[in-house]
Amino acid sequence: MSTILIVVIVVVALVVVVAVASAARKRAEAKRAEHERHRRDARDHRQAADAQSSRAQHLSREERQAKEQAEHHAKLAEQHAREAEEARREGGEAEQKKQRAAASASFHDDKADEHEERIR
Repeated sequence: MSTILIVVIVVVALVVVVAVASAARKRAEAKRAEHERHRRDARDHRQAADAQSSRAQHLSREERQAKEQAEHHAKLAEQHAREAEEARREGGEAEQKKQRAAASASFHDDKADEHEERIR
């Protein structure tokens, strides 16, 4: 073989080695960048998860307070319904008393008229 052929083979071999090394370095850099992106994404998702967890706890307290308030209002509504029923009953009794008093007044008015007629 000639010297030129050996030099060409060595130069080609060096170019191949440099190309392979460059490709390996690019692949390693891409892999490192991908790992960094995954770390960043994981951190961002962890922060979002923490924020949503805090929000869920806050909403849980609001839910509990709203349910307690609803239960309180339901009890008040039951009490008001009982009081309204009692007031209706008392109103009915008062109406009956009024009717009896009006009838009694009419009766006594008629009796008074009879006595006044006898006096004349």
